[in-house]
Amino acid sequence: MRPASRPFRLGSLFLLLTCLFVAPVLGQSHSALADSVKKVVADQRSRMHLADSTGDARTAVDARLTLAGMVKGKEALRLLEEAVAKADSAYLLDVEAMARTRLAEQYERMGNHREAYEEAMRLVTLGDERLSLQAMESGAFTSHALSQATAERDSLQRTWRKEIAEADEARGVSDARTERWMWITTGIGALCLIMLVVFLYRSTMVGKRTRSEIDELRAEIVALRTAPKNRLREEPTMPVVPDPPVPVAADTTKATALDDQVLAFFQKMAPERLRSLRDARSRGDNEKVVRVVHTLKPQLNAIDPVLYGDLCAAITAKDAVNDLPGWNADLDRLEAAVERLLQ
Repeated sequence: MRPASRPFRLGSLFLLLTCLFVAPVLGQSHSALADSVKKVVADQRSRMHLADSTGDARTAVDARLTLAGMVKGKEALRLLEEAVAKADSAYLLDVEAMARTRLAEQYERMGNHREAYEEAMRLVTLGDERLSLQAMESGAFTSHALSQATAERDSLQRTWRKEIAEADEARGVSDARTERWMWITTGIGALCLIMLVVFLYRSTMVGKRTRSEIDELRAEIVALRTAPKNRLREEPTMPVVPDPPVPVAADTTKATALDDQVLAFFQKMAPERLRSLRDARSRGDNEKVVRVVHTLKPQLNAIDPVLYGDLCAAITAKDAVNDLPGWNADLDRLEAAVERLLQ
């Protein structure tokens, strides 16, 4: 029996010596760990009280959740309930969801299944509320972006309308200036034409008077030639009938000079009128087309009243625009006729 009990004794002795040396070390380590935990708990409590005094709800809730993991039982339950209440009052939905999850787990560990179920239902409601809030925030962001896009569009439209108004105003000023010069030129042309007509009329009257005087002078010369010489008494004689006036050929030189002057004046002012006519037709400004044709009408009548007079009268008639195809055809013929005269 002695040889078998000797190893047992040696093992018991080694175990006893090990316990004597290791036990103090383990006790010291456990004590140091307990002191460290107490220090962390004290720090978290200080952090919690400081957050409560400064009104930092998120930090206060976070400190209570941390402390609830370090303590047990009713104290942990109290800390979790306070964390839930503070998160709810501060409307911190994400932190409240975390606190309620921890509170439901604590109820479950303590065997209070009813409260755990109610907290789970509150978590479901809180999740729906968070989804609604996220949807509202997304809708608000979308509405804000849409309002910004609408404001930018309105700004661009206002700028575009302003530029169009300025361009229309500049074009109106240019059209008014062009029309004013057109009326000035038309007035000068009409005045020159009236002066030319007066000059031609006076020239014609002077020519007729001169021809009449020449005929009377011829008649007197013939009477003197046929009278008897050295008459002692005057015998009744037959009245001298003057020769019928010799028909004088029409003065084609003056007429030709007149046509050349009218044509030259027309060729000087017609290109601008033709451009105005085409511009008004391209813009659909029928009233201005009629006004331009009115300015061309006197010169065209002076050049050839048969050819151009009827055409101008048809274009400037009161209801001529109602027959738009025929009216445009007359305008095409008038433009072609003016181009032929300008060649």
